[in-house]
Amino acid sequence: MEPGGNNLKLGKRLKKIVDMAPVVDNACDIGCDHAYASIALAERGKAKRIIACDLRPLPLERAKENIRAAGFSERIETRQGDGLDPVGFRETELALISGMGGDLMMRILGGRAGEFPYLLLSPHSRLRELRVFLSRNAVEILNEGMVEEDGKFYTVLLCGSSPVAWEYADYEYAYGKHLLSRRDPVLYRYLLKERERMEGILPSLPALRFPASFQSSEGLRGTASWSGRDKDPAGDGFMSGESLCSAGSLQCQSSERRINTSSDETAGGTDQAVWTGNVLREGLTETGGAVSPGARKILNEYLLCRKALMQY
Repeated sequence: MEPGGNNLKLGKRLKKIVDMAPVVDNACDIGCDHAYASIALAERGKAKRIIACDLRPLPLERAKENIRAAGFSERIETRQGDGLDPVGFRETELALISGMGGDLMMRILGGRAGEFPYLLLSPHSRLRELRVFLSRNAVEILNEGMVEEDGKFYTVLLCGSSPVAWEYADYEYAYGKHLLSRRDPVLYRYLLKERERMEGILPSLPALRFPASFQSSEGLRGTASWSGRDKDPAGDGFMSGESLCSAGSLQCQSSERRINTSSDETAGGTDQAVWTGNVLREGLTETGGAVSPGARKILNEYLLCRKALMQY
């Protein structure tokens, strides 16, 4: 991507960011790097004046060169500093922050998240946590966009200050209420890939223990107890949905999902772990009880992914 006059070529991610930017008088570009986003905002008439900020001096020097080459030196000012420090209180209407992880983005926003009429955010990670942060800091998500570029998925959030706090469902925090409500096709591709990735991980989790009690999505309940290899009929460390139904009292369709039962705590005696789940075609629906934190995290992500896919 090379700046030159009024002919800046944009990749999909940067184009989405600029397309979603509102028209304002003043904007700041935090972590501007080479100032491509700042130049694009000026070039497309999204802001009359832009403050391009970066913590590091070398990228800022390159940004100045690119701004001069693009002919926007009078409209784009560069400032060095950490996060929003170089920007005065309510000096701009729009704060653009992109190209960094969600944790750093939340640190930068800190107590100033509600100061700007508009925030334009594109984090590389921790999207769920960022959406929760915004909801607790009276910042409303006005719109969301998503693109796939070079095999990676990028999400862009356009936000505005809100007089009240708001809440989403868990799967909406994870994947975006606006994207889900309009059944965004890029998000759908991402969800399918995530489901495939997690379904490849679930059977190999060593600390995932099989439940002694469970409930299906249709409200049926069942209980089962095993001693030694009785809890593992195939002797391979897994209990399948079919084995569950035959070993317990629940009569239902078997699932292809196989749950790893290998655990020092359950090797012998009666497994007293309690875990609510669904062994029908739809896989697990809820989790609880004694599973490892790592296994629980993967399971929760899988369940949120499935809930999101149900919106399509």
